[in-house]
Amino acid sequence: QAQAWLDRMVSAWNRHDAAAVAACYTPEAVIITAGEAEPLEGLDVLIETLEMLFEGFPDIQHDVRSTVFGDNCVAMEWSLRGTHTGLLPSPTGFLAATGRAIEIPGVSFIWLDEQERAVREHSYTDPTTMARQLGLYHQHDDHDDHDDDDDHEGHGHGARPALDMDPDGGPSSGYG
Repeated sequence: QAQAWLDRMVSAWNRHDAAAVAACYTPEAVIITAGEAEPLEGLDVLIETLEMLFEGFPDIQHDVRSTVFGDNCVAMEWSLRGTHTGLLPSPTGFLAATGRAIEIPGVSFIWLDEQERAVREHSYTDPTTMARQLGLYHQHDDHDDHDDDDDHEGHGHGARPALDMDPDGGPSSGYG
């Protein structure tokens, strides 16, 4: 039962058929993604979210890396691969196409009803990975130029959020 659900869902996802993906869920399904302010509730919200993702990444693919099946549940390790060539919603508005490729790993736990539809999903991924891959975080050298001591050479390199400002004074890309 769970394998059949997974096959249907991934096939629809990779065809970018948001309605067919939504048909794999119950009308009252709840999708919780760690780090998101609110869960996705309802098929209309799921379809809208997927359509925005498919627009932002027209070639995006959902790859299943490993799975564990229970009686009415699936645990899967997955990755999303695609190229950002369309508009993508972000917390500060829409992000214009960057032309950059992404590969985002994640893990999801899905519980199914008797009709092989998902009633609940919990997903875990790192949105910072996508932000870095899209160029929204810049590598920055924290080395203090006024310090002549060489004993921290090789330290202090890390990702810093991009602080580029748009003409209206707000961040030009606030995803992450």
